Amino acid sequence: MPDLVPIRHGRMLASPFSFYRGAAAIMAADLASCRSSGLEVQLCGDAHLSNFGVFMAPDRQLIFDINDFDETHPGPFEWDVKRLAASFAVAGRNLGLKSSRRREAITAAAAGYREVTLKVTAPEVPSGTVSIDDGAAQPTAGEDPELTYTLPVAKGGTEACVEATTKVTYAWGTVRTGEPAKLCGKAAAARIEWRTYEHTCPKNMPKCAYMAAYIEGLADNQSLTVTYRPSGDFKCPRKKPTCSVTVKADDAGKARAPGILVTGKKGKMVATAGSLKATYSG
Repeated sequence: MPDLVPIRHGRMLASPFSFYRGAAAIMAADLASCRSSGLEVQLCGDAHLSNFGVFMAPDRQLIFDINDFDETHPGPFEWDVKRLAASFAVAGRNLGLKSSRRREAITAAAAGYREVTLKVTAPEVPSGTVSIDDGAAQPTAGEDPELTYTLPVAKGGTEACVEATTKVTYAWGTVRTGEPAKLCGKAAAARIEWRTYEHTCPKNMPKCAYMAAYIEGLADNQSLTVTYRPSGDFKCPRKKPTCSVTVKADDAGKARAPGILVTGKKGKMVATAGSLKATYSG
């Protein structure tokens, strides 16, 4: 209602994080202009850290999950990931946390999307009870039992597998056990892309832009060489045809190469790391 808009705006003025909480539509408008993965899902739409909490599920078990869907809408899955990660950045800054602590929190929040989730569902039977046993977890039983496995992977493109056995116990006492089934999933492959990079502008250029090559999907703490091949106005130090640097991935398999000033420059800068390649055109 129009009369409540000033009240909402007043609450958003309380702090940067309060503004961020109330600015889901503004962020969605910004994200709409970014590159999209093309993987459309039903988004939470407002996946900031304060919209996660503990509540009771239909089976009366307490669970921790998203608890606010007022802004839900279809969109690329990464919109929720970016809004969640950004909320840790804004909240951490609001609390006065050091940049290293904020980075740790952001990395931990986003790292879950590099895990492979596998679901094992038992077959339907006309009568009796079905159970699933993977040899480690407590077997589940019921009309439609299901086990979900979240298996960490070392790097993008890595496959993770689990073996599980289904057992059917019919009402008349017959027990039938299936052969162990191997179920596998694969994490997203490694990739490299150019992104904007925050850097202090030269004194003679109050407004400028920097770009850097970002690599994802590497093995945790993996080291690799990134090579820049410039053309046009872009140059390597001492006018060498190429320039290389060794970078090291963090615990989430991500790394960043040095940034380059792109304002006022025309040409191309090609970044390669092994078989990965990304081109920036000025």
